Amino acid sequence: MDFKRKSFGLLLMFTAFALAFNLEAQTAKKYFKTGEDFVEAENYEDAILQFTKAIELESDYEDAYLERAKAKEMIKRYEEAAEDYNRLTAIEPKESEYFYNEGRLYYELDKFKESIKPLSDAFEIDKKYHAAVQLRSQAYIKLDSFETAIKDCNLAIDLEKKDPQNYYNRAVANDSLDNYAKAETDLKQALEYEMPGEMAYVALAEVQIEQEKYDEALGSINTAIDKNKGNVNAYYVRSKIHFARKQFPEAINDLSTLLAIDPKSEMAYNQRGNYYQKLSQQQNAINDYTQAVLLNPENYQAYYKRAQSYESIADYKNAVKDYESLMKLSPYDENAKRMMKEANLRLYELNREE
Repeated sequence: MDFKRKSFGLLLMFTAFALAFNLEAQTAKKYFKTGEDFVEAENYEDAILQFTKAIELESDYEDAYLERAKAKEMIKRYEEAAEDYNRLTAIEPKESEYFYNEGRLYYELDKFKESIKPLSDAFEIDKKYHAAVQLRSQAYIKLDSFETAIKDCNLAIDLEKKDPQNYYNRAVANDSLDNYAKAETDLKQALEYEMPGEMAYVALAEVQIEQEKYDEALGSINTAIDKNKGNVNAYYVRSKIHFARKQFPEAINDLSTLLAIDPKSEMAYNQRGNYYQKLSQQQNAINDYTQAVLLNPENYQAYYKRAQSYESIADYKNAVKDYESLMKLSPYDENAKRMMKEANLRLYELNREE
């Protein structure tokens, strides 16, 4: 009799547990369905709350993690979305897409080192996962691992021979290794496979400049500008080509066009100042270096070059001031120390003559 009562009690406990579990599962599904409705209405914050409640009731609720990750990504909560994909890789360790999305989000966050492992895991699971190896090649480029990046580009090309991005990526890696001829070949291949936009033409012009192919570089950069007249980098590159061809007014005009598009381009003021300095137009150079310093008070190069221009017009007092500013930024620069002493000496001699 006692045995029967115990058995009946255990049966009741098991039944209660099963009912409770089934109720929780049903409730989790209700929260999930409500979350889906919020997603449909583009109310991602409330959708995330509902998916979270579903997960709290069912800790391995794969679909809830997946939809929550997507919702978080929609409102740019990339770090949290990556964490959800990481959890999904534990729930379903053979799903390459979860690893890829984790790596992709870390890449979006500029966490290139952290992106490598999940992208590698995705490719390990699926050796035909082109997007994973392509993005990994870009992460290696960002990490300055150019040789490794080239190996990944080769793998990506084996998988998708006509994808222009693969050739563009390999060109970037080769350019960084000073393999300009190889980079040029890859960029031309990317363009043959209809790389969209103007960036491949800009990059092609830059590697052609490095090989002193100025006529070809000018043709490439003109095509880039025709495709996008608002690309400030294209005007910067074309100014370098014009200067190399001794077309000085055209070089300066391109930088002036750039500054009309982007008046806060410190780079353009620096470069135009350099051109003016080389043309012995020292006051124009000083004006541009001054603008660069106003945009960035820690612009080492602008102080240095402006001091040289001041010296060229015998304005040693202002030259010394710039060398002093330079020394505050870089107290161990021996060249700056030497030039400051020389400028001080000239200033002393000039004052003594008076």
